[in-house]
Amino acid sequence: MKQQFIGLKHCKCGISWLKDVGYFRRTPDMIFCLERVKVGGKVKQMPTVKYSNKKHNDDF
Repeated sequence: MKQQFIGLKHCKCGISWLKDVGYFRRTPDMIFCLERVKVGGKVKQMPTVKYSNKKHNDDF
């Protein structure tokens, strides 16, 4: 597994590991990003998983 962010690792086989969630299977609509969270007066960046709900339309 390769580490993308602290607490978020990815494997070639399509499995990822997130510190809070554990192991899960990636899907094409997942977006991995860092979110700023205020913890005890400090601003920290925490890895989060967001989902895109865009409809891809190839008709131009």
